[in-house]
Amino acid sequence: MTTSIHPLGGALVLENVGTLVRVRQLRSEDLPRIPGLMRRVYAPPQYGPEAVWSEHSLSRHLEIYPQGQFVAVTSEGRLAGTATGMRVSLTRALGPHTWHGITARGTLESHDPQGKAFYGVNIAVDPELQGLGIGRLLYRARLRVGQEEGCLAFVAGARLAGYHRHRAMAPEEYLGEVCAGRIYDPTLSKQLALGFIVRGLLRDYAPDPQTGGHAALIYRAL
Repeated sequence: MTTSIHPLGGALVLENVGTLVRVRQLRSEDLPRIPGLMRRVYAPPQYGPEAVWSEHSLSRHLEIYPQGQFVAVTSEGRLAGTATGMRVSLTRALGPHTWHGITARGTLESHDPQGKAFYGVNIAVDPELQGLGIGRLLYRARLRVGQEEGCLAFVAGARLAGYHRHRAMAPEEYLGEVCAGRIYDPTLSKQLALGFIVRGLLRDYAPDPQTGGHAALIYRAL
């Protein structure tokens, strides 16, 4: 399997075994397809209805901070993934917080145009296309925007997607084992491979049966 990532016309392009995926900023014509993708990734009965954004909410994201909204599209025009970001103060991003609190329940109304932290609000990749590097491409696009806008760091809450298999451990212990490389976490381990470091545990970050609601506070200097 060969994968390459390169810029093309201001976008990032991934080529993987003949599959071409282009990441670009979100456009209004993309909005009708995103709720369906989110329903496939975040089953509402499991994560709650707020896990799937409406077209109206997505349109509002574009109004508030268009630079931070991205989609990944295949050469055939298939929507492969989406990612959302906003800016907040570095102090707020690195302090204790919940997903609902820092994102204003996913509305991005808490976006601070002067904030020095680019905050990763959401990322979703079509389950049928996972494993091709699309999530990595979406991260790279957001990292690039954060750098271009003068942010000092990319910060996010990383799901502890494998914690449900280790419930005998306290979440802090599980987090330490993943950071040490003794346990592989399907989400956090990939983010560590992208150069993020863990700054702590965010307890009760967001409703999530797999993680017990907890997340790792991840940080990457820009």
